[in-house]
Amino acid sequence: MKVPVIMLSSVPDLHSYIDKSQLTEDLGGTLDYCHSRWLCQRMAIESFALMVKQTAQMLQSFGTELAETELPNDVQSTSSVLCAHTEKKDKAKEDLRLALKEGHSVLESLGELQD
Repeated sequence: MKVPVIMLSSVPDLHSYIDKSQLTEDLGGTLDYCHSRWLCQRMAIESFALMVKQTAQMLQSFGTELAETELPNDVQSTSSVLCAHTEKKDKAKEDLRLALKEGHSVLESLGELQD
């Protein structure tokens, strides 16, 4: 497979092949791009995605546990099981709050691009 290669002698020559809106300022274009900002945003998105995945797995596991748990016949044991489930529910709610907060943070960071 042959790939054509075009040799250019200057940046203005590049403009006849690529629209200025697709080039960064250092190449005479108008595209607003900052690689370090892009990296930070990409890392934040990856971190958020991992957090959401882990939270979803934890919720799936907790849901399965709830569905499969049989409550004991004595009050003390039942109370103990319900306490454990309440603690897990509270942990799940906190994990969801943290994920929501991080999601808003990522969204705000991406929104800065629109300003």
